[in-house]
Amino acid sequence: MQTSATDSWGQDALAGAVAGLLATAPMTVAMEAMFRRLPRRERYALPPSQLTARVIERGEMGRRLPRRPHTALTLAVHFAIGAAGGAVAGPFVRRLPLPRPLTGMLAGIGVWATGYLVSLPSLGIIRTTTKWPASRRRLMFVAHLLWGGTLGMLLAPRYRPERSRRERDARVGELELPGKEMAHAI
Repeated sequence: MQTSATDSWGQDALAGAVAGLLATAPMTVAMEAMFRRLPRRERYALPPSQLTARVIERGEMGRRLPRRPHTALTLAVHFAIGAAGGAVAGPFVRRLPLPRPLTGMLAGIGVWATGYLVSLPSLGIIRTTTKWPASRRRLMFVAHLLWGGTLGMLLAPRYRPERSRRERDARVGELELPGKEMAHAI
């Protein structure tokens, strides 16, 4: 039997997965826009495309796909990674006592550091970001800040003008008794 704390973590992970998936859309658009501003010599495949080419295409399929299927597969992989990152980050983003966009940005930095400084380089998929040109390093870092900030905003609670039933009832009681102050004055 699961406890309510376990249920809460699971719900936060699910919410994080959905938020991570959705946050990958503006991240991807920003990456493409920033990529176009890179110096021409630095406009080679970004990490999601490199990952797709090296792991899935060459590893599993044994060949590189033509451009359109490669792009479609790269997008699918990128959004899946965004959802997975959100699932891991979601419970933490919701529990840290900071504004959600800020905790989301911290999660984005964590995903960036884990992926580009540790796991992908150690697996031989990409070079560590410390060996990248500065403009490509900035592109990927800013993209992950955007992903994390969006993740945090999507995980933020909706605005609720009344925080609890007790507060609402207290306010209604105050509003229903406007003569209360007058009674004290008499």
